[in-house]
Amino acid sequence: MSKGCIRSSFLLFFLINNFFFMIKYSLGIDISMKMFHVCLSVIDNQQQIKVKASRKFTNNVAGFKELCDWIKKCICIKKDLLL
Repeated sequence: MSKGCIRSSFLLFFLINNFFFMIKYSLGIDISMKMFHVCLSVIDNQQQIKVKASRKFTNNVAGFKELCDWIKKCICIKKDLLL
């Protein structure tokens, strides 16, 4: 396996009390043979960027499952709307 970098973004949209909110999350991944390093950031309506968390995982199936669980724990919609 060769080393590589991946950046992915996803948007979440909300309508709360007749106000429209958009939160953009960005996930950067640096992959090597044994490990991969991940950084999760959020971009709010005012285009302010905040790094929420970063972590490293083993580069195997168990590591990717841990990544999925970690992302679910890191994303807190109510908290991110208050940035």
